[in-house]
Amino acid sequence: MSDVIISEELPATIESFKNFVNRIAVTPEGGAVCIVTALSLFSRRVCEDCLSIIIHRDRLQEYPDSFEGWRLQNHDQQLINGQILDKPWIPASYYVGTSPVNSYSIPPLPFRFSISRDTYSSSDPDRKKVFVTSSGADSPRPVTLKRDDRGIWKALEWSSLLLGVRPPEKAV
Repeated sequence: MSDVIISEELPATIESFKNFVNRIAVTPEGGAVCIVTALSLFSRRVCEDCLSIIIHRDRLQEYPDSFEGWRLQNHDQQLINGQILDKPWIPASYYVGTSPVNSYSIPPLPFRFSISRDTYSSSDPDRKKVFVTSSGADSPRPVTLKRDDRGIWKALEWSSLLLGVRPPEKAV
């Protein structure tokens, strides 16, 4: 069974995204909304550093010239660049109300996301898997999240969110 998670905002800066994560990512489902939001911001070139805020530190590397001294590991950055920059509609497919027919146009606020939790997921209380529904795919996409020491759920494995979806019917 899927839950519809509602987001009342679309952060426009790194600081507003950081505050957004601190409010929303207090559940695994909220963490999934945050990684989708970060990918969406990245696809529109609004906030590339937002990804380093919502991805778990286990998947980051220290880098002195980056935001707060951390950035995505090279292979993760290359994967995101290769998929999202070529197909910027992929992150939009996770917003309820988008479809290939409407070229994945993100509806007005509040945003809705359909997310279900894997009930057979790890027995580790600090690690959970959720599934995010995409309007351009036949099945929901898994995201594994891990709770950090502040209680924020951050993406540990999200590569399925980058898989292709049906292309928009009209050019974007």
